[in-house]
This record gives sequence, C-alpha cells and structure tokens, in this order.
Amino acid sequence: LSAYADLFFSMVFGLLINLKYPRYTLQVFGQVIFDICVLSLMMYASSGLNSGFGMLLVITVAGGSILTSGRIAILFAAIATIVVICQELYVKLVLEYSTPNYTHVAFLGITFFFTSILGHTLARRVRETEALAERRASDLENLSRLNEHIVQRLQSGIIVLDEELRVQLVNKSACLQLGLTGDVYNRPIAEIAPLLSSILSKWRPDDNQGAFIIKSGASEIDMQVSLARLVPDSRSGILVFLEDIAPMRQRAQQMKLASLGRLAASIAHEVRNPLGAIFHAGQLLSESETLAREDVRLIQIIKE
Repeated sequence: LSAYADLFFSMVFGLLINLKYPRYTLQVFGQVIFDICVLSLMMYASSGLNSGFGMLLVITVAGGSILTSGRIAILFAAIATIVVICQELYVKLVLEYSTPNYTHVAFLGITFFFTSILGHTLARRVRETEALAERRASDLENLSRLNEHIVQRLQSGIIVLDEELRVQLVNKSACLQLGLTGDVYNRPIAEIAPLLSSILSKWRPDDNQGAFIIKSGASEIDMQVSLARLVPDSRSGILVFLEDIAPMRQRAQQMKLASLGRLAASIAHEVRNPLGAIFHAGQLLSESETLAREDVRLIQIIKE
C-alpha cells in the first residue's frame, strides 16, 4: 500500500513540478517529508532497521539537503531521526516480541545529520560556482557587445573571413568603402568584392608584402588593404583591414608643407642676420663727415 501511495503521489508531485506550483521551497519540503514518511512505513513493515530502508532515508535526507538552503537541511535530518527513534520506541513499548536496536538508531541519526551538513555544504558551493559562472557569462556578454560596438564605430573597414573565405564579420566603414548593401553575412567574398577576392588568391601569409593599394569601384577612392591571419600559423580565418589612404596623403602633404615652412624660416633667419649687419654698417658710414658725394649716394643705395 505504501509503494502504491508513493507511486501515486510521485506522479502528483511531477505534475506540480511542471506547473511550478506551489513555490519551489514548499515543493521540496513536502516531497522530502512525504518520502521520509513512506520509507518509515516500509521500514516498519519490513522488520524495522534490519530491512535496510534506513539507508534510503539517508539518500532522501541528502537529496533534500542539496535542493534546499539554510537550516532546512538540518530539519530534514532531525525529522528523519525523530521518526526512526519513535519507531524503535513503538517497537519497545507495543511490540514486545521485537528487541529495539538503539545503537543502530544512534549511528543512523548521526549519519542523517552528517549527510545533511555535507550535502548542504556541497550544494552551497555549487550555487556559489553557478553564481560566479553567471557573472562571468554576463561580463563576457558585455565585453562582446563592447567589442562589437567598437568594431562598428572604427573609421577603418574590417572584414573577418573564415577558412572558406566567407564573411563572418563586417563593420559599417567596410560596407561604405566597398559599397556593400543588404545582408552579407556568410556570403563568399568573391560575390560581394571580387577585387578583394583576387588579392586574397595571390596573398600568402609568409609574404613580405602585407598591404595592397586598390581603388574601390563604389566610392572611387584609393584604399590600402592589409591582410593577416586571426591565429598565426593556422587557417582559422583572415582579418582584412581597409584604410582610406586619402587622409594619409593629406597628412603627408601637411608634413611636407610644415617642413618647407621650417626651412623657409631658417633661410630667412640666416639671410636677415647679415643684412642687419650691413645696414648697421651703412648707418655708421653715413655719420662720417669726410665722405664724398658719390659715397653718400652709395650708402643710401645700401640702406634702401
């Protein structure tokens, strides 16, 4: 009868678990208490502690300790111990033909409490590990979103290709530079950018030439294409950098103009010093009282 009752209520408990009603703590508490009662009845009907059902009570207490937190795990061990003690007292007081085994009861109670404490400790560590794993997963997800945001905001175009030269990642700058529209994910690079495909077919990772200059047909701008393996010495994928070289040329032109300006300033400084000395010497000569009229005219020409 106890076995049939256990089967029936197990199906009821399974239905409640699927319905998630009542709340988790009440379900665990009710199922563990029910298992303790059913196993105690089976143990009573099977010659008491000698039947071996006491070890099944240990398993029930361990399961309840793992599924719960706090002092409820100790409560399960205490209830199981009280049930076993009450059964042995009933055997002593009512069933005079049977001899109670209090030593067995004591060791079984100690086992209940030891199992509950151990199960609770292990479950707490598992929950802490799960919480840490969830935090790490959240951090990784946030880091992945940050990296994606940074990649999409870069001025340089970035394309990531797999071993079969299919697009795995492309940012907005690359789409604008190559004139890509629509969904290009997992499409061969030969379909969306034939010029890049021709470069990739000639490129070798061990070549000294790491950059190529091409002209985009979409935007009519000169671009520098740099290629690199995601993982060196492997075929895990290719990283393609697209850089508009017009700003680079402008910066180079500005550097040239700045150098020319510094050179002109240096030349002007070198010319101004001797001219100042000549002008000062002319002034000193003009102050002389013995100069001829022709010399005065020459000094005036020097000043002018």
